[in-house]
Amino acid sequence: MITKKIIGTLFFCAFSLSLLYSQVGINTSSPQGVLHIKSSIGTSDIVVSSAVGKEGYVGVGTLTPSHKLHINTTSALKALRISDTTEGAGKVLMSDREAGVALWREKQGSWFGALIYGAVTPTAASTAAHAVVYGASFVSDYAIGGVNQSTGKITVPYKGMYRISVFGSSIMHPSRYSGGYFIAGYLFIYADNVLIWGPHSLGNTNLSRMQYFSYTRLVYLQASSVLHLTTTNIVPAYADGLDNFSFYVELVKQM
Repeated sequence: MITKKIIGTLFFCAFSLSLLYSQVGINTSSPQGVLHIKSSIGTSDIVVSSAVGKEGYVGVGTLTPSHKLHINTTSALKALRISDTTEGAGKVLMSDREAGVALWREKQGSWFGALIYGAVTPTAASTAAHAVVYGASFVSDYAIGGVNQSTGKITVPYKGMYRISVFGSSIMHPSRYSGGYFIAGYLFIYADNVLIWGPHSLGNTNLSRMQYFSYTRLVYLQASSVLHLTTTNIVPAYADGLDNFSFYVELVKQM
């Protein structure tokens, strides 16, 4: 009777010990962790590590995870996808007020587009608006927003506050004005074909028919707004020529 009790106790201890160090394998008879789900195709196994110091580490595509979550894949097969209706091109996962809770958000103050090396030949007698011909363009992220050098237009990606900066040399045609003073760097800046800004400054033809100018302004824009600008000499005292002109649009704060 005592012998049976001893045998029963030993069996129970052995069974308990096996449970303590048990491993579960799915599609495999030799699990490499506490839980090992073996993929029937490729190397996309899922493993919950039981290694000392790495207990509970989860590996996807690796049998030896080195972090709490370790995903091993190729560039053709993306490693992670989180869809909660806030995702979008160019966004990043950002923590909210609750520590550790992340949502998709736009990168703050990280986008800009520019048209540079712009020029407009000054005219002798024209009251028409003149488009700027640019020599180069660039944008911080070609996946969001956009810059069209051929049309001279910049498309902003987000709703928010933007800084518009324009600078270059204003040139007046020699035959347009000889009275001493003229309006230099007179620009018309549009958002979705609506005039939003008309910066200009005062020049002096007795000193020079070319004047350097630089203007900066903060404006609120809707997502996907398209910006462009023109020059004009609607009256003889307006200089409509430009040289080495630059047109910058930079996101300051997304709203």
